[in-house]
Amino acid sequence: MSPKSGPAETGYVPAFDGLRAIACLTVFLANFHHALGMNLKGRIGPFDLTYFAESGVGVVLFMVLSGCLLSGPFWQLVRKERQRVNWQSFALKRALRMVPPYYACLVVLLIGSGESHSSTDVIVHFLFVNNLWETSFYSFSQQFWTIGMFVQFYCLLPPLLAGVRRVTHGAGTAAAILIGIATGAYLLHLGLMLTRDRWVVWPVTVLASPNGYVIGHSTLAHLPHFVLGVAGGYFLAALRNTTAVAKGVRAALCELSFWASFLGLMLLASVPAADALQLPYGRYLFPWMPVLATLAIVTLPGARLASALLGVGPLRWLGIISYGVYIYHVTCMEATMRLSRAASFDPSTMRLEFGIVSFALTVLVAAASYVLLERPILRWSRLRDQQATA
Repeated sequence: MSPKSGPAETGYVPAFDGLRAIACLTVFLANFHHALGMNLKGRIGPFDLTYFAESGVGVVLFMVLSGCLLSGPFWQLVRKERQRVNWQSFALKRALRMVPPYYACLVVLLIGSGESHSSTDVIVHFLFVNNLWETSFYSFSQQFWTIGMFVQFYCLLPPLLAGVRRVTHGAGTAAAILIGIATGAYLLHLGLMLTRDRWVVWPVTVLASPNGYVIGHSTLAHLPHFVLGVAGGYFLAALRNTTAVAKGVRAALCELSFWASFLGLMLLASVPAADALQLPYGRYLFPWMPVLATLAIVTLPGARLASALLGVGPLRWLGIISYGVYIYHVTCMEATMRLSRAASFDPSTMRLEFGIVSFALTVLVAAASYVLLERPILRWSRLRDQQATA
């Protein structure tokens, strides 16, 4: 696929890579904050850097963006722009995209970290269910629990959309049903949290504890964010198919909507007072952050200035390798910290230098992973699809 191909020909939007870059930068900042012992501080008026680092805004963007883009074939089916969705091909592509870099990082950690892990701990990580067991939740790397969560989302997506398709063939009705499912998922999570002292008993306590991460940070707790993104795919498709007469009005509205929602998202992620807006036991300022993220993603392709800014070369390249950045950045931080201490440098007093070196190492490793591992696999996958349809 040519980098210069526009949405009309390929459905590829370069600005989405720029948005991925921003998301992975915020995730890097969060774990940089953790690596420094939660001592990253900075404040300008109401904007608090510590709060921003802990807001999870990058994870929200990744969840919503994944739901929005991966549901594209389903919305094409509902809109009668294609005859069927090949879910087997979807599963293979997701596996080829997710598994190799993740497994590579796991193997490196097993061999080079010097830490011992039980066989069960290793197995649950390789099976992407480490977020379902309390002792494995953070055992390998801080961000790996979200990898398991994303894989579980991708496993849920085909049956979810197949079920919606059985209920309705109308695109608008399908979107409304999905918004209802997102609401229901939140209410179910709320109910489980409010009653966890009653139902988290043996044998559940073998895997989880009432106040642990498995329940509070469960896949169900984040499912509303992902499903809102899936529903957003309907609006993304609808905006892309407006008539030529409406394009001028659409562009102006999209530009205004994108900047209002994106800046609102950054504001919520930066201001501690925003905590008061979150629904009880909602994750990442639910529902406001995922709703604003959905609106920003849906309107981005039609926002010319925003698309131009987010589509610039360096930001796009960082977005293209963003999965590698996401996978490897904590490991690269830990390696940088070990090397710094071995050379008698204290990262806690040389924060800027530690951040620059660890980020540069992360980008180098992610780029090498993309060029040597991910891109060849993706090319093979595209060639396979072309041969299958020839």
